[in-house]
Amino acid sequence: MPIFQLSGLMCFMLSITVKCTPERKGENGQVQDKFRFSNVKTLLSDMRILMFFILATAVGFSLGVGENYAFVLAVEKVGASGTILGLSIGLSSILDVIMYLASTKLLKKFGTNRVMIVGLQVLSTKLLLYTFCTEAWNFILVEQMRGLSWGITWTAVCNHAIKLAPPGMNATMMGIVSMGAWGVGYGLASLVGGILYDNLGGDTMFRISFLASTTVVVFYSVFVFCTEGKRENKILQFTTEDVKMIQTTENGEDKTRDDLNNNA
Repeated sequence: MPIFQLSGLMCFMLSITVKCTPERKGENGQVQDKFRFSNVKTLLSDMRILMFFILATAVGFSLGVGENYAFVLAVEKVGASGTILGLSIGLSSILDVIMYLASTKLLKKFGTNRVMIVGLQVLSTKLLLYTFCTEAWNFILVEQMRGLSWGITWTAVCNHAIKLAPPGMNATMMGIVSMGAWGVGYGLASLVGGILYDNLGGDTMFRISFLASTTVVVFYSVFVFCTEGKRENKILQFTTEDVKMIQTTENGEDKTRDDLNNNA
């Protein structure tokens, strides 16, 4: 109990410190943006940001379920040793570093939305595969999916947050994303995951978590497909109108030039 009280006190002190931090100015003399609670409602009223918040929550949820209960299941189900569990984490960390290094090129090639969708689906699929493990070494293989997906997924989430943030609201946007992933998502994984684990068993809990995360992936994918299609149509429409306007202007200039030549 004292450790939770100390943790709460530290969070409170950190919040006060952030709140009382004076505004800093950048190199251009403009005041750098800070997290403001008044901007949260404004941001979440945008459907794109709201859907992104739900996705970030699902990312934190998927990660939390795996980190909190995968090793519990490994010990109960196949009697995995500490060596096996430690090895799975070590190898996954190596893949994490590799994917962080490769994230820049992958994001430029595929875009943040596609990387987030695929990354979350891999994280959620990992939860399902835990239920099919019958040997201790199976958990080593499944855990590597975290290394392949987590680093680049979180990088894409942070990049997408900055991309969606209106001018002067970068800090607030990152605060919302962190709240969704580490507050709501990870918190639900710990609370709901524990309740389901005790009442339904580990395998059932992981399968329900997989279905929940996959549902978010499907809805977000449909949303992105629809909104990107509308945006491309608008761009195409604007481009067509611009071309017509340019052609009309050029035809008018050509006609004026011919009239001047005839008068001369």
